[in-house]
Amino acid sequence: MIPFIISYSRIKALLLCLLLIIVLTYGLVLKVSYMLAGMVLLVCVVTSFLVPFRLADRARTQNRAYEQVPQQVYGQNAAAQEYVLGINLNHLRLIMTDRDFDANDYEDLLRLDEGLDASHGLAQQQIERYPRSVFKATDSKKAAPTCSICLEALVDGDEIRTVPCMHSFHVDCIDKWLRNKPNCPVCLFPVQQSQDLPAEVSATEQKNGSGSV
Repeated sequence: MIPFIISYSRIKALLLCLLLIIVLTYGLVLKVSYMLAGMVLLVCVVTSFLVPFRLADRARTQNRAYEQVPQQVYGQNAAAQEYVLGINLNHLRLIMTDRDFDANDYEDLLRLDEGLDASHGLAQQQIERYPRSVFKATDSKKAAPTCSICLEALVDGDEIRTVPCMHSFHVDCIDKWLRNKPNCPVCLFPVQQSQDLPAEVSATEQKNGSGSV
């Protein structure tokens, strides 16, 4: 559409230019008053030449704006996919590339494998290693603590489980959470790296207890 407008405007400008030459020539030969009409035609000619170029510039500006929108959306979607999947998209592109791998590529694949393992949750057997207890309020004047997962207040008699970072939650809430994500929902502490801590603490306590008897 824009090229058609430009071509039509150029033809119109050429016709006006031809008419301008005729009017100016006629005005010089016969009457001076035709010079005013010639000046008006001159303005029309200049306008006819400038308008299509302005339209073309405006169209190019709009096209650049439209081209930037998909790139911005793709960048946001890529970041969201990387956050949800826990996978660096550059690693996926590396895997899908049809070429020979070198030592650096092998290291990238190892990091990818580590990232996949880290994104998996814990087995119930691993979760059971973290201590569970029955909640009991120690001071009735203070506001009751809440479970940061379900956002409900802890009441006397609730079963809670404490992770190595010393945050406590409802047993059902934290067990479901850890089966999907191996991190504390409050401080994001990687509890999977400390899954042997409760057993070690228990063994230390038993040793200290047997020594004191």
